[in-house]
Amino acid sequence: MDFLIVAATIISRTFTDISFKAAVDQDYTAQQPISILTQAKRVICSKYFSIGLIFSTIHVYTWIICLKKFDLSFIYPMLSVSYVCIMITGRILFKETLDKYKIIGMAIITIGSILLAKSV
Repeated sequence: MDFLIVAATIISRTFTDISFKAAVDQDYTAQQPISILTQAKRVICSKYFSIGLIFSTIHVYTWIICLKKFDLSFIYPMLSVSYVCIMITGRILFKETLDKYKIIGMAIITIGSILLAKSV
């Protein structure tokens, strides 16, 4: 059960950030430049923004449960796995680049998280 709540926290964090990224990346073709307020309204009214808010709420709930169950010195570094998930998902969905430095960083985060998990 403990693993599931940690996984839910990581997944909800990943989906939150990916949803917000999708909300701001929507292709808005305009004949003329639009104001920052108009851009903000389009983002806030986006279905992806709404989905992001739902996942954000789930994330806060699961994060609170994790904070109750685990030491902060354990659970906070474990949340860094979401950065790896976000980078991989960004590559797949948004065609973002993963250079050798990002890949090395993801490997270090993954190894650190595995070592941390073994310490429990």
